[in-house]
Amino acid sequence: MSYDLFIAIRIGTNYTHCAWGDNSKKDPTLVPVQSDNSDSTNRTDNTSDDTPSLVVFSSDIRYPYFGYDALRRIEAQDNEDYIFPKIVKNLFCRNDEIPIFIPAKNGFVLSSHDIIEKVIRYLLNQINSNVRGSIRRQFIFTVPTISTDEAFPFMKECIGNNGIPEDQAVIIPEAVSVFQYCRIHHNVYKSLSGENVEAFSPGKRSVVLECEDDYMTFSILELMDDNSLELLYSHSEDVLVSYQVQEEFKNIISKMFGKTVFDDFYSQCRADYFRLFSDFCRNMTKDLHGKEPLVITMPSSLSALVTDKTGKSINQAIEQTDIAQKIAYTSGKLKIAPEIYQSLFLEAATHTVNLLRKGFQQSGSEYVVNIILAGYFSRSTIIQDHIRMSFPSYQLIVPKDGDLAVVKGAALYGQAPVTYRKASNIV
Repeated sequence: MSYDLFIAIRIGTNYTHCAWGDNSKKDPTLVPVQSDNSDSTNRTDNTSDDTPSLVVFSSDIRYPYFGYDALRRIEAQDNEDYIFPKIVKNLFCRNDEIPIFIPAKNGFVLSSHDIIEKVIRYLLNQINSNVRGSIRRQFIFTVPTISTDEAFPFMKECIGNNGIPEDQAVIIPEAVSVFQYCRIHHNVYKSLSGENVEAFSPGKRSVVLECEDDYMTFSILELMDDNSLELLYSHSEDVLVSYQVQEEFKNIISKMFGKTVFDDFYSQCRADYFRLFSDFCRNMTKDLHGKEPLVITMPSSLSALVTDKTGKSINQAIEQTDIAQKIAYTSGKLKIAPEIYQSLFLEAATHTVNLLRKGFQQSGSEYVVNIILAGYFSRSTIIQDHIRMSFPSYQLIVPKDGDLAVVKGAALYGQAPVTYRKASNIV
């Protein structure tokens, strides 16, 4: 059957995205993942294209809150919800076998199939509300690259139980999706001599490094002579990446105002706490090579807590630290000097480079010519610079909006499918 619309659904370990494309091979269009719950409030300013893969069920277990709706339920603190964080990682990436039941944070357990089927149904509702027309649809779902082999039949069953015929659904690893996106949109680059070089051709191997909040995945793929893809190696580690940078930022806030104040800010003003770190995260990919400071909006509730708990203003608290010359507070804005901001990335950059080195040591770097970065943190120019300095002989490919390369690549995969296979000795 031929298709004229390709719907991509990525339920990732940290973030979820949906997109659609047609046969034009233009950049796929994102589908907003937002609530259709009648009791939900308007989306707050902490929303973005990156919807958290967070599932919360109310006590009647009838309907899931997902993404930012789930996050708001947690922020409310006054409910008896069942919270399922890291649902995809716990199902697909922990063991060879998928658990039949999975526990919520409070110990309550639900069927693994039931949770994923309801999440898929929720996402299909969002898609149907935003994408009209066309009965010739194909659905391309992604799973984490390091997923157990059981993830594929598990997802196929959950997809089928949502009314999608088997011949209209495809399931691919995230690394394959990223590779396909770059193969279409980043196939040619300029050499140092100014010549056009084809990045992806038979025999050339590429590393796909997926940089998520709290883990990284290193994969090697090769384009074969018959235009198929072979996934030669894949390895993942739970290492703090963007979370590490956020931890360093927390340490600075605690250093200025005191750990007790910061703990109270989290417990008493949780919505503002999340907004503060959402604002910081949106700025993590800014290029601060110049002299412009990083500007973060400080919630008034934090300012009030500082005064109430310490008897000092925010400026007085900053003046008593050894970084007072590098940080300023004016008109509700915290301004952080570039050198302080860049120092927050040092440990995360070290983790990233070390994982690349470990991956090359374990898998061998023969025939590898490209390092492809994906995931939200891939957009950090600081991380990119560290990789370029540490691996100067490889071509670094960073797709625009690297966190969306998975879902957009999946839509493009539907338009231009390739056969892929996993090497028999893959980790």
